Amino acid sequence: MAAVRPTWRGAALATAGLALTALGLLGGGWPYTLLAGVYALLLLALARAEVEGLAGLLSSLPVEREAPSTRVVDGVRVPVRVVVGNPTSRHLRVEVYERPSPRLAYHGPLEFEAVIPPGGEAVFEYAVVPAPGRHRLPPLVLRLSDPLGLWLVEGERGAELVLYAAPSPVDAGGAWRWERPGLGAAPSRLLRGRGLEFYEIREYQPGDDPRRIVWTATARTGRLMVREDLVETPASIVVFADLSAESWIGPRGRTPGDYIARATVALARLAASTGGRFGYTVFLGVSHSIMPPTRPSEALPHLVSLLSSVDPEEASGRAAFHAALRRGLTLPGWGVRVVLLGPGGLREAEVSALLRVRRRLGYPMIVALLLPPGGGPLERLVRIVERERAREAAKRLEAEGVRVFVGEADKVGVVLEYAAREALRWPA
Repeated sequence: MAAVRPTWRGAALATAGLALTALGLLGGGWPYTLLAGVYALLLLALARAEVEGLAGLLSSLPVEREAPSTRVVDGVRVPVRVVVGNPTSRHLRVEVYERPSPRLAYHGPLEFEAVIPPGGEAVFEYAVVPAPGRHRLPPLVLRLSDPLGLWLVEGERGAELVLYAAPSPVDAGGAWRWERPGLGAAPSRLLRGRGLEFYEIREYQPGDDPRRIVWTATARTGRLMVREDLVETPASIVVFADLSAESWIGPRGRTPGDYIARATVALARLAASTGGRFGYTVFLGVSHSIMPPTRPSEALPHLVSLLSSVDPEEASGRAAFHAALRRGLTLPGWGVRVVLLGPGGLREAEVSALLRVRRRLGYPMIVALLLPPGGGPLERLVRIVERERAREAAKRLEAEGVRVFVGEADKVGVVLEYAAREALRWPA
């Protein structure tokens, strides 16, 4: 049976009753203080007997909690509805409390109170905004009290509600455009070469086609300038996503892990829109999931389902990191390798593994060390330590032709922009 305990009103009444009774027995205000104290304690005892009778009803009350769908998108407000019924023939004073989940933002009150008539029901509503991954909303806390609110009985009711939040793709800035007239949300393809649609004039870079030099712009600026066009070409991308425990450090919804999941989906959508190929390795600590490069229409549903079911509380450290890294980056098939790492992902052993893969395969490779954003002391400390540690690692990788980005996770759009350019420069 659930435990019965006094409310603050009950505790105050008990204190007053005991004080008045003691004062009356000592002769102060006799006999009125004694009678007042006895009446207060009697009222308290009757209310307790009432609540002890309610304790047996607590487990039989129908409680439902529901959302329009358990498959949602991160950052989108999800309404939640709680219904509590009263199958008894008496009025019930009910309090409902929702215990917050750490990776959900809540809109609306989490405590509700109502008096439910016999055979009636009370409906409470609030909303949650999830970050990417799986979220468990624990059973509701239900409290019943007497009509005066002096005692209450508390217990858990209702089933656990689980939400699966799919990552919403990160906007990659100028790398591609999400709006295409007549085709809905899909990116335009950017290739360094001669195309049908002008994109921009930029400074010459080693490897550019000399035929694309714009001599008028070169004469005006005094530097070699080239033309860049938009054309239709497939892109092949292989992503390694580090979702180990270290990647979930930071504020709710803005951890490196959140942005790694969103960036992975964005790159999959890029490959899908170009008709290219996409493969991935999602590393969760002691385990990892691999999809060899294939048609994005096949890889994307599996990827979204996997990322929606990731629970950061179950992620572990990098015990099997090196094997997963080598296996994920050496998947067969041509394509740009994009490595998205959380804090601690560029230590000596990891750098050596990346260099071995780069020398063996020669594929274009982009490595991003994403650090937690935010102004908290933990986030600032992690950024300082990781930037210092990654400085030498970045030099070694860049000397082998690997593009390295070290910065806050919410700047991952810079990484996606460069990855898109490289993937479309070296089509499948």
